[in-house]
Amino acid sequence: MGSTFSMSIGGLWWVLWIIVHIAFCIGVYQDAERRQTTFVGPGMWAFATLVGGVFVAIAYWVMHHSTLRPEERDVAETDGSE
Repeated sequence: MGSTFSMSIGGLWWVLWIIVHIAFCIGVYQDAERRQTTFVGPGMWAFATLVGGVFVAIAYWVMHHSTLRPEERDVAETDGSE
C-alpha cells in the first residue's frame, strides 16, 4: 500500500514538472518572438527552456528583462526621424 502511494506521488511530481517546463517554454517563446532576442532565436530559447526549465527561464529573464540588461534605445532615436 505504501509503495503504491509513493509511486503515485512520484508520478504526480513528474506530471507537474513537465507542465511547468512546457508553460515556461511557451512563455519564453512568445516573449522572444515579440522582442529581438540575444544570442539565439526564439525557437532555441524555447527548446533550452523546455529542457532546462526554470533555470533557463531565469537566464532568459536576466538577459532580456532585468536591470542588468543595457538600456535599449527608443525606435524613434534609431530611425532618424528626430
